[in-house]
Amino acid sequence: MALQIIRNIYRSFPVKLLLLHFQRQQLILLFWLTSFLLILGLTGNKFGIPYLLLDPEYLGQINYVSFSLVGIGFGIFLITWNLSSYMLHSYRFPFLASLKRPYLMFFINNSLLPLTFLLTYMISIGIFQYKASLRSIDVIALDLLGFLGGIIIILVIGGYYLMFTTKRVDSALTSGKITRALAKRQKAYFEDISHESDDWEVEYYISTKLRLRLTRNVEHYDRSTLRAVYKQHHFNAFILQLATVAALIGLGILIENPLFQIPAACSFFLFFSVMLAIAGVFRFWTGNWSTSAFIILIIILNFLTRYNFFSYQNQAYGLNYEGKLAEYSLESLNAVCTQDNINADRANTEFILDRWKDKNKEITGNKKPKLLLVIASGGGIRSGLFVTSVMQKADSLFDGQLMDRTAMISGSSGGMFGLAYFREMYYRQTLGEDVDISSIKLKEDIGKDVLNSICFTVLTNDLFYPWQKFKVDEYTYRKDRGYMMEKQYNINTDGAFVRKIKDYKEPELESQIPMMIVAGTIVNDSRRIYISPQPISYMMKPKTDSEAKLSIEVDAVDFGRFFKEQDGYNMKVSSALRMNGTYPYIVPQVNLPTDPTVKVMDAGIRDNYGMETAIRFINSMEEWIQKNTSGVVIMQMRSNRKFERIKKERKKSIMNRIFNPIGNVYVNFGLIQDYHQDFYISLTNEVLKDKLEIIRFEYVPNDENKGASMSLRLTSKEKRDIIRSVNDPYNKDAFERLMEALN
Repeated sequence: MALQIIRNIYRSFPVKLLLLHFQRQQLILLFWLTSFLLILGLTGNKFGIPYLLLDPEYLGQINYVSFSLVGIGFGIFLITWNLSSYMLHSYRFPFLASLKRPYLMFFINNSLLPLTFLLTYMISIGIFQYKASLRSIDVIALDLLGFLGGIIIILVIGGYYLMFTTKRVDSALTSGKITRALAKRQKAYFEDISHESDDWEVEYYISTKLRLRLTRNVEHYDRSTLRAVYKQHHFNAFILQLATVAALIGLGILIENPLFQIPAACSFFLFFSVMLAIAGVFRFWTGNWSTSAFIILIIILNFLTRYNFFSYQNQAYGLNYEGKLAEYSLESLNAVCTQDNINADRANTEFILDRWKDKNKEITGNKKPKLLLVIASGGGIRSGLFVTSVMQKADSLFDGQLMDRTAMISGSSGGMFGLAYFREMYYRQTLGEDVDISSIKLKEDIGKDVLNSICFTVLTNDLFYPWQKFKVDEYTYRKDRGYMMEKQYNINTDGAFVRKIKDYKEPELESQIPMMIVAGTIVNDSRRIYISPQPISYMMKPKTDSEAKLSIEVDAVDFGRFFKEQDGYNMKVSSALRMNGTYPYIVPQVNLPTDPTVKVMDAGIRDNYGMETAIRFINSMEEWIQKNTSGVVIMQMRSNRKFERIKKERKKSIMNRIFNPIGNVYVNFGLIQDYHQDFYISLTNEVLKDKLEIIRFEYVPNDENKGASMSLRLTSKEKRDIIRSVNDPYNKDAFERLMEALN
């Protein structure tokens, strides 16, 4: 009896389909595996990816609507999964052709995996919303109903289309209105049946009334009749998938409309849907040649994308890409980094520092002031929010004079966004605008979501080809996720980054605001690129009086001087900050108007903490500092701890032993930078005769194992934890040291 039950289960349609997926669709199953790992928090935690699925945000709110949109995205993914499976495998189950609603029967019996995921997903949402977001059970229930409602809406729409077209097919089986290509492909599939065993023979299936039914014998049907049924079924499935992709491309025109900037989780499922549809159709049309065809396709695409017509390169907005390109070579770099330029640029910066000193005399009296440099680490919005919070508190401790005390700011990624934002708000306040830099609004704005608009743009625009254009002055560019990142940051911060680089030249020159040096990393050769409204060729290589003996090479680029003919100072501040914070894959690398083309990405690749820029600035201005100040204070804000506890080593598996040599270098990337920078700090302190002080502010999570993620979107709990961390005992001590150092 027990063996008979096991046999019946094994011969049932749901079990056969599940086994078929594991045997024939391992690559497609990766979509489900990835989704399971994310909702269970088994991967992506450092970057906050699971939170996108468990805590979706729409128009700044996490509610019934945001979960409904995620449900719609998952519903489309579910239909795409079933349609792809139907196209690839329905021919293995001839009894489907005899059913009144074959699609519906297939979907119901293909639900073991989706239902398992759906149940796991909803439980994970409930647990997260209750424990992490502290929401009430009735609110969570409403959110889950919204999620289910979104799924049902899509299933009803998709089901109606398939049922309608199937009825028309059944009434015209012998009409022969089938495309030749599809008929040929389906004939090949049916011929494959004769070469397979009866491994996929099915005796039971689940009906629309959720009851077990015996399958009908279809051996008496003419093979051509079965082929005709499946040909039209597959054609209808293909049309629905094609319509979904076409609709997404059409939505690309609405990337700037906030109403269409759906939750990142919805974009996540829609992205999987597009990939799944493409993979399914590709596999269907290429049949047993799919692997070879895929390899050939990759080779062809790799060849075509070498040409501009088939590729697209992101650009920095405000630069001139249409005229003469800047030659990028050792000769051209050395032509900029001449001693005459260095002397002139150093004199210009000393003029600024003289204005800074005059302003600080009113604060310190006859005592020489200490030069304050403020730097910040990368870390996404986590770092931006932490930096803004620390700057606000420090400014209040100095009675609103923190920016007056500061000579220069720099940093990496999210931290640089936070510093640039605070400086711009301070500048507006000095101009008499209605701005209060102590307002909680600054923290709320810098902590707003940026990811939804980026993900939607990737899905509807960048995944295919960016075709929309816009202008900055007389220059034309294409809209892509880089454009949307800049726009979203400006929307969130009341246009804090809309100015051009050159707009800050005079305010910096008169020391109305601190100098700002925005750094980036050139991908081609790992050189630094320094962006400032002031000429700063002295930052292009370490200062030395014995260059000929030491053979020191230019290892950085003064952006303004180097791209003078390409309108370098006309570049938008938002583009400079984007180059400084180019999160890999999320934001595209920026291509500069050079020959050969130079690509720029995140400053954190070489200096994630801003320290290298600060040290180089100090050494370049060392003579002025020794003469006019009583020392240097570097105020550093980090989104992680500098002195981490040494972790105990776990027993290594074979995989650990294979990947650890490379993996450990990646994991300890920040530590390696710290070690190098500590060495340079000690040398600089000797040059300044022990007059250098480093005061660090660090984001200290309430729970060491569950700190805020390094992402472009934070949960409410993460934001609260970051703001709370400003008053951590470690940071309280740092504020006291800062007060003591500058007073």
